[in-house]
Amino acid sequence: MQRFFSIVIPAYNEERLIEKTLSHLKNIRYPAAAYEVVVVENGSTDSTLEKAKKFESANFTVFHSEEKGVSRARNFGGARCSPKAEWLLILDADTFLEESFLDELNAYLESHPGAGYGTTTIRPDARDALARTVSRPYTCKSP
Repeated sequence: MQRFFSIVIPAYNEERLIEKTLSHLKNIRYPAAAYEVVVVENGSTDSTLEKAKKFESANFTVFHSEEKGVSRARNFGGARCSPKAEWLLILDADTFLEESFLDELNAYLESHPGAGYGTTTIRPDARDALARTVSRPYTCKSP
C-alpha cells in the first residue's frame, strides 16, 4: 500500500539552497500522485519565493505567508495539506532527501503496523535563560 505523504517546508531567506532541496524532492522515486510538497515562504528579503515558484506543479505548491516565524510557517503549511495526507513530514529548506526515501519510509511503515511518530510543542520558562535557547529543527532520515 502506498501512503500519501505531505511534505511541508518553511522557507525564510533560503535562496541559496531552496532549488537544490526542491530538485531532490522532484527526483524522488515515489509516484507524484502519492506525495505533495508544500513550501511556505514567510517574509524573505531575497529571491526564495521566486526560486521556489519555478517548481510549482500538480504536487508542488508554494505559498507566501505574511506571518513571521518557522512555527507559524509549519502550521500554515500543515493547514494547507491535502486531505489525502496520511503522514506529514516537516523538512528544513536545506534538507536533501535521497531518491528512495519515501519508498523506504513507506516500506518501514508497512512492516511496522501501529508504529507511531510524533512531536510536541513546548513553551520554555521565560524566567530561565537556558530554557529560552533555540535549537535547529531535526531533519528526516530513512528508518
